[in-house]
Amino acid sequence: MASQGKVSAWRPRVPGVVEVFHAHFTEYAYPMHVHDAWTLLIVDDGAVRYDLDRHEHGTPHDTVSLLPPHVPHNGSPATPDGFRKRVLYLDGSRLGDDLIGGRRGPARPAGSAAAAARGAGALRAGAAR
Repeated sequence: MASQGKVSAWRPRVPGVVEVFHAHFTEYAYPMHVHDAWTLLIVDDGAVRYDLDRHEHGTPHDTVSLLPPHVPHNGSPATPDGFRKRVLYLDGSRLGDDLIGGRRGPARPAGSAAAAARGAGALRAGAAR
């Protein structure tokens, strides 16, 4: 993986944040996997193509996506130049499992704009404490 990208990860002492992950990948493709935490994905450059719970998605640059925990997904560069991303993995103290759509919760798409808006509100409320 080192020849295909640059990676930096750390665990900050910030309530609600499990891990921070910054990466630039040109060829690396993530295999199908799950996280125990919410994934707040910011694509700074390039584009990412991924399957989330068997549905194809993409995130062009300057995009913010919220992926729910426990939902299988993968990821790969959608352009020849790859992508540069920043990720915050968020624990359930700010975003509960009740926000997960589809089979695991209320009838709304996983990672929907409504869920993202509720999540952003929860994060703002947590920051104001």
